[in-house]
Amino acid sequence: MSDKLEAEIKKQIAVLEKIQKKLTKKVAADREIAKFSDNFVQPDFDMSQRYEENMVAFSKFYPDIYHAFKNYALQRYELKLDNQQLNIFDTHNNKNFYQEDVFKSSFLQCKRFYQDPQLFQQAFSEREENVDRFIHTKHLAKLTSFLKSLQNSNDKLPSTISSMMFFGVGAGCHIHQVVQNHKIKNMFIYEPSLDLFYLSLYLNDWNDVLNKLDTDGTQLHFSLGKPESNKDLVNEVSGLFFKIGRFHSARSYIYVHYLEKELLEGVSEVSKSFDLNLLGLGFFDDALISIGHFQNNLKNKIKLLKNKKLDELCNIPVVVVANGPSLDEDIDFLRNNKDKSIVISCGTAIGALYKYGIKPDYHCEMERCLITRTVLDIIDDKSYFKGITLLALNTVHPSVFELFENSVQAIKLGEAGSTLHQQNPDAEPGDYAVLSYCNPTVTNCALSFCESMGMNKVFLFGVDMGYVGDKHHSTKSIYYDQNNEEQDRDLYKIDNIISVKGNFVEEVKTDSIYNYSRRVIESFLAAKPHLDVINCSNGAEISGAMPIHSDDISFSEVLNKKSLIESINNNLFVNPEDSSLDFFDEVILKNKHHFLDLCDFFIEQLSTYPKSIDDTIEVLESQLDRLKSFSGSKFSVFDDLLRGSLLHSHSVLLHVLYSSNDEQESLSHYVAASKYAIDYIKDIKNEFLNNPYKIDVIDDSDIWIE
Repeated sequence: MSDKLEAEIKKQIAVLEKIQKKLTKKVAADREIAKFSDNFVQPDFDMSQRYEENMVAFSKFYPDIYHAFKNYALQRYELKLDNQQLNIFDTHNNKNFYQEDVFKSSFLQCKRFYQDPQLFQQAFSEREENVDRFIHTKHLAKLTSFLKSLQNSNDKLPSTISSMMFFGVGAGCHIHQVVQNHKIKNMFIYEPSLDLFYLSLYLNDWNDVLNKLDTDGTQLHFSLGKPESNKDLVNEVSGLFFKIGRFHSARSYIYVHYLEKELLEGVSEVSKSFDLNLLGLGFFDDALISIGHFQNNLKNKIKLLKNKKLDELCNIPVVVVANGPSLDEDIDFLRNNKDKSIVISCGTAIGALYKYGIKPDYHCEMERCLITRTVLDIIDDKSYFKGITLLALNTVHPSVFELFENSVQAIKLGEAGSTLHQQNPDAEPGDYAVLSYCNPTVTNCALSFCESMGMNKVFLFGVDMGYVGDKHHSTKSIYYDQNNEEQDRDLYKIDNIISVKGNFVEEVKTDSIYNYSRRVIESFLAAKPHLDVINCSNGAEISGAMPIHSDDISFSEVLNKKSLIESINNNLFVNPEDSSLDFFDEVILKNKHHFLDLCDFFIEQLSTYPKSIDDTIEVLESQLDRLKSFSGSKFSVFDDLLRGSLLHSHSVLLHVLYSSNDEQESLSHYVAASKYAIDYIKDIKNEFLNNPYKIDVIDDSDIWIE
């Protein structure tokens, strides 16, 4: 028998053994449920008394819920007793809510949940390229590699649960069952029907639930009633994880109680967006570079964007040009209307516009790495940049500003360098624009610039956020061979394919980053209702941006651009304060020992052998709380430097903590994994000590330049 055949046979045997194991487990579980069903005893209690006790508990712990249901009148559901079987009756659809009795149905369902508990789980993958480019990627790769090496044997609901989400209360008995038997660190309860929650006050022992959770120190969040849209529910969930620690979203149990359309649509929307909770966390290298780049940009006297809008820009058409494949379809419109609108190119779109012979008025950049300058250098004719004003975030590489005669930097919210500038007591932070919603693509950044400057009428071209056919960017751009535009250079790496609604077509393919970018734009437009944004791109639909084909758009008059640009320069751009550099030095250089002490404290915590999963989670949460304690002080930049790296590391450590059904085995795995996290923090210390004003010097030209 050949080695290959023998290996294949062994593989098939392993598959069959796995199937057999699952079948054996299922048969045993079915027998247990059948036995439980046959021997089920109805709980005996006074429903009126339970209601009163529950209301007293809610008046103590959640007075808003108490007042909302004190004089509540049912609209759709009611309790119904039929042949000694208690059920919830749906008067709209004339049917029972549960198949059997309220209590038996709830307890049986809970039994089934325990057999196969469901998780919202974030996948971790090792980066194949540039692992050593950053301290972060190097150490996170080691952590994720260790996690993958573990033989995960955790298929039970653990005694301590870091995060649990209940979708649907119904009678509420299933919630009581889980809370009785487990310690839950963070808990979310969503019930779109106020009727059902009201009835649960008569059926479920909320008094016991709330007191148990209070004793356990659980963070509990209720979401009762149908939100205006499921996106609001998504935002509510995201806000919750932002509050309790986004690393918890790496592994959150989910219990869906019933299958009504209203509830399932909410679950579906949360599920599709759940991975966004771990996007945009940032990491140490990024934060340190943001300090170094901004400090150098200030030293080079790059002007700052004022916190002011220019009224004359309000109704002038502004064309934001990104590098999506539909840019090629609309190039004639852009060529014919460039004198009737302000044209802003985004990132790599400038290379395509150069090939088409179109010069934008403004060019926007937001990436901090040296590759931004490298890609711009592909344009050999440096005179092309003359007359183009650079709109860039304060994190952008200093060498990028050197290409442009005129440029401005805008302070990006939440960056370490921005935090330092805003806390300078000798400056007036309110004088400068602080841009939000800037990530993850340059289009997000350009829109934020437009709004901040007072440009309210914006037309999007090439903002596809995905692709309809085979092309993923303009064929004139760096992503395609310029000698053969049908030849893809494989620079665009698709992490996973997602289908979303199209702007002009039924469906568009996209990936996690572009889908995230689209959602950020939607949130931005919802927050800025004064903006009139027209989406002319043949890509993904962007809620809040009106879809209109370029053929149906007409710009009326030629603009006096020279006068407009001069007015923008004189009114919206301002020289930086010299004192800002002194404040940078005071915090970063003179007080660096405080940062190093903080790192040592975290190393000490991670070096201590954990007593339990519960205690370990408290340690991880306490580290984030420690960072939060710096908020408002001149050392809040420490939070910016460390939070993203801690959240990423904690996310992996959380998976390791639940790698086995045996708690001691999981803790042993955690101790091994924490050594990688400790090495990470040691490298952070060393880098901060030796290179506090770090500038990116990694040359990726071999990847991008033909």
